[in-house]
Amino acid sequence: MGCGKTCIQGLLFICIILSLTGCGTGSQGSGSGQVSGSNTESDTAQRMAYKEMRYLPEFVDTSERYGAYTTKSAGFMEGIFYLIKGKRSGYGYYITDCQLITYTPDGGEENVLLDMSDMSDKADADGRMLTAVPLKDGSIIALLKTGIEVSDSGYCLYKVDFEGNEIYSNDYPDLAISEGDRDARLVADGEGRCCLLAGGEVFLFDGQGKVSGKIDLSGKAVTDIICSNSGTIYVYEMYTNQLTPINFQTAGLGAESYSVPVSTLSAIATGETADFLICDNTTVYQYNCEDKELTPLFDLQDSQIYDASCIEILGEMKDGI
Repeated sequence: MGCGKTCIQGLLFICIILSLTGCGTGSQGSGSGQVSGSNTESDTAQRMAYKEMRYLPEFVDTSERYGAYTTKSAGFMEGIFYLIKGKRSGYGYYITDCQLITYTPDGGEENVLLDMSDMSDKADADGRMLTAVPLKDGSIIALLKTGIEVSDSGYCLYKVDFEGNEIYSNDYPDLAISEGDRDARLVADGEGRCCLLAGGEVFLFDGQGKVSGKIDLSGKAVTDIICSNSGTIYVYEMYTNQLTPINFQTAGLGAESYSVPVSTLSAIATGETADFLICDNTTVYQYNCEDKELTPLFDLQDSQIYDASCIEILGEMKDGI
């Protein structure tokens, strides 16, 4: 029995996109595959026992096309991989001369959506793009740095459509990130509002890219920020292993948090048919917060991915996971 399932993953530092096609090897059906949210054990053999299926990897290696230390993943949306490509001089803090690239793994098409060399009026002379997030309508929001030094304030929030036409451009010369912007992460919700996670704070922007608030995360070990399938943005706190929603109306965190039912969360992404795709050290699952349903999808080791910590981007293609 053939199964057309595909997984796309952008790997940090080596920029590999991996395509996996699954084929059933047994005669029994797959079953429901749902696992109780109260079971925090991450045992692949037990979770995968309900289906006799293994995945044969078909690699799409982009390491020669995109240098290891001169790219950043920006997102995965509608079968398209978004990444920031640039240059790095010596041990520089930033990637410079950045381009925002769209790459289609299935066909290998590449398109330069934004080129900082053509945008000297939008950012600093070094062309630094810190992070970006694609939206379902094909548009994308990018955060550009305008301050010269690492510790300098000054940023620009810039939104374009899929052809690179400007939708808005908002300068924030006084915006400062107290603990640095090296690991800045930008996420957008279902209404086009976005959150910037950086330096122990979450900066909130409305649908027009205007600042609408700031959330202090002092005392919380927040390591990730992600939008669910329903359009709600959550922060992930590592020590409590919980997802907590962002409340734009109160410019704060929601009152209720949701425990992630795996002991180690290595990667998380927006799902197409569930709130999230999540990955522990061995397995990729679908997960819904409200009903706490955890459904195993495939075993990483069968797919020749031996270190889940290197997974940076996880996404769904049209023909499956």
